[in-house]
Amino acid sequence: MAELAKAMMMDRTTLVRALKPLLRRGLVDAPAERQSNRRLQVVLTSRGLTKLDEAAAHWAAAQACFERSFGSQQAALLRSELFRMTSDVSDR
Repeated sequence: MAELAKAMMMDRTTLVRALKPLLRRGLVDAPAERQSNRRLQVVLTSRGLTKLDEAAAHWAAAQACFERSFGSQQAALLRSELFRMTSDVSDR
């Protein structure tokens, strides 16, 4: 959880709260046998993987629309700047 929270630039407790609805819906699971020393580990369920695949298709369509609207060069510049900004924040 700590690694995931860091990658998402969130506080670990905020991430745990955000995961609760996913746990209730059966999209992720936190199997007891994977827990050790108060470390919460979560895994995608088959239902969660299906939902992730559906979301990926929508994400790809949104990205294609963005590229068409802004042009590939402008989109690349914006992505580069956003990645730079977020990597600067995560290094602090």
